[in-house]
Amino acid sequence: MDRRDIRARGAPLLIGEVRTGLLQHSTPVSAADATTLLGLRRGEVPRVRADTAPSRIVSAPGLIGVDCWITSGPQTNHRLVGTVVATATLVGGQLLQTSSSGAITGGRGPRREVWAHYLFHPGRLEIVGGDPHGSQLADAFVNAANGGPDLGSIADNLMSSVQRASLLDRRPFLRASRTQLRWVLDPTIDASESVVASAPRPHAVALQVRSERVSAAEIADLMEDLAMRNWLLAAAEDLAARAATADRTVRTREHLRALWGPRDHLTDAAGVLWASVDERLGLTRRWVRSTAASRPVRPTRKLPVREPSPNGGGIFISYHSADAGYLARLLAVRLRETMPGRTIFLDVNEIPHGADVEQAIDTALARTSTMVVLVGQAWSAGPLGEGLGWLTTSLVRDEIAGAFARGIKVVPVTLDEAKLPRPHELPEELAAFGRINPIPVHYRSLDSDLSTIVAAME
Repeated sequence: MDRRDIRARGAPLLIGEVRTGLLQHSTPVSAADATTLLGLRRGEVPRVRADTAPSRIVSAPGLIGVDCWITSGPQTNHRLVGTVVATATLVGGQLLQTSSSGAITGGRGPRREVWAHYLFHPGRLEIVGGDPHGSQLADAFVNAANGGPDLGSIADNLMSSVQRASLLDRRPFLRASRTQLRWVLDPTIDASESVVASAPRPHAVALQVRSERVSAAEIADLMEDLAMRNWLLAAAEDLAARAATADRTVRTREHLRALWGPRDHLTDAAGVLWASVDERLGLTRRWVRSTAASRPVRPTRKLPVREPSPNGGGIFISYHSADAGYLARLLAVRLRETMPGRTIFLDVNEIPHGADVEQAIDTALARTSTMVVLVGQAWSAGPLGEGLGWLTTSLVRDEIAGAFARGIKVVPVTLDEAKLPRPHELPEELAAFGRINPIPVHYRSLDSDLSTIVAAME
């Protein structure tokens, strides 16, 4: 691949650093306190992203002026002038991340502009005179050998300013080191090497990635998510190496699992790149190994074996809310419209507050003739990235096992590109589920695919 200079290619070189650490407080802070914490620097009101799990509260971006020299080759220095964007993010009320990033572009001439020009282009770092090769800049930056803007110090200073807040009690539930992630979105690396990763020192990761489908905002979200998971993994592995009491270890790991969460705040394009980085770093694989030992296993309930309901009986919709909640509701509406004489069971509609959930499921199964099981990406990957281990603690296992015990017809439905687990990957009582031919559903053909599901119920 021809590695031309930055100006000739027209594609900026995106660079950034993320610091991640536990908030110095004994309990998760409230949204009101988080607003105070993240508004400390400039008094801005943070941006709340509470629709994700765990919740994310993001500060307003701050601008830091930069005027420094950067190296693009042996004895070749260039002046870099512009602004860096810095933000702070609080994840789940307990995990603090600070980020600094910018986009390196070719300048407009041999002289620097007035500061008003750079302030008008927030997050842009312009090279004054000359056009260095983007590949050389990327290699130097990701290996911390280029001089250049000290993004790490900017992120460190922002984190320290938040951690000094008077409302924090300085008693975190876990003692853990900060982690560092330095990244470059480099348009010049080969497609066959879309992810280059290294660990230059303990608690630090350097990433050089290539993608033509993600925006600057998407790559910043992606890197913060990877940095968060890298910190959680480091904390879990460090916890496993300590001689802590069993009860305390289990409680702390459960705390960490709650922060791991799904990746539903990332776009599809960012999710694809996330998977490539995860494969290279092995974050999910190591996370499952380091946390599996303490995961409590839900015992299989002994379900009464009853005669199946006659044809035309109820329809039970089984799903995992992490990836199939929306389709479960759409399917329930379609089934009620087309089959008004049949009972449609969807837990959020049929189980009242205060009711015994397991008893309600048993009662529903007793009048069910067909069960639809919605299988999304999180079904096999696990909502927390733990693989199929989530089935050991989920009612979904009881629902499917109960259907098989009663002789109820089970119809798997796979969402988008999700795959049905293979029989040997499933618990013994669910092995038959992996041998059933599923109905595929895709968002581009959702209406006709829903009609296919309805036809299978007749």
